[in-house]
Amino acid sequence: MTGPGSCLEGKYGLYNTHIQDGAALTLDRVTNRLGEYWESEKVSLKPYPTAHVSHSFIDALLYLLRSEKVTAEQIDSIICHVADYMMPLMCEPQQDRALPQTAAAARVSLAHMLAEAAVFGEISARSFSPERLNDPLVRTLAQRVSSVIDPDAPGRERFKGWVQIKLKDGREFERVEDFNWGSTDRPMTVEDVQQKFVINVAAQMSDVAAGRVAEQVLSLEKTPSLDSLFRSLHQRDHF
Repeated sequence: MTGPGSCLEGKYGLYNTHIQDGAALTLDRVTNRLGEYWESEKVSLKPYPTAHVSHSFIDALLYLLRSEKVTAEQIDSIICHVADYMMPLMCEPQQDRALPQTAAAARVSLAHMLAEAAVFGEISARSFSPERLNDPLVRTLAQRVSSVIDPDAPGRERFKGWVQIKLKDGREFERVEDFNWGSTDRPMTVEDVQQKFVINVAAQMSDVAAGRVAEQVLSLEKTPSLDSLFRSLHQRDHF
């Protein structure tokens, strides 16, 4: 592959277009411990196809539903304690967030995400279909989700989730997730990532074929050629 030699320092390169304060540049970071230290290991993986700031809230709710054996039909209300900067991102205006009209809008609506998670027991590649967006129970429950500001919430360096649920019989439960699942403080396992991959490609290949592709990707460092991986990806007899 070829490319412009001045893509970093050129007139229209990264530094001039994205880093306006030249005094802030520490160019030695580009080569310091090159090949030994990997910033990519700090990247948070996304277990859910939603706004990253919502993940801990989804985790907290799903934990309560499973541990307390709660169903969506039993829930009277859900209260989320969120950082102030999160309110305009996924909570306000409340009525619009509760009734999103598109999948894109649903992915940034905390009310809808929690309602759909409660009704279907998951947020995955199967979520946000027209059927789920318009599910009567999802729409009803989403309007029972409210958000208040958590004055002790951390900044943008991590995403805390705090959820309280009240049941129609008067019982109340709450759960706090201090770190979002998939972050370096609460990482996903290899098995978690494989499971997400299998679900994501379910419309294109069988679970067996997806598992084979995942294993090949995980062993790339020991593979002399990518031919077998490409063959697995292009096979059309997955089902």
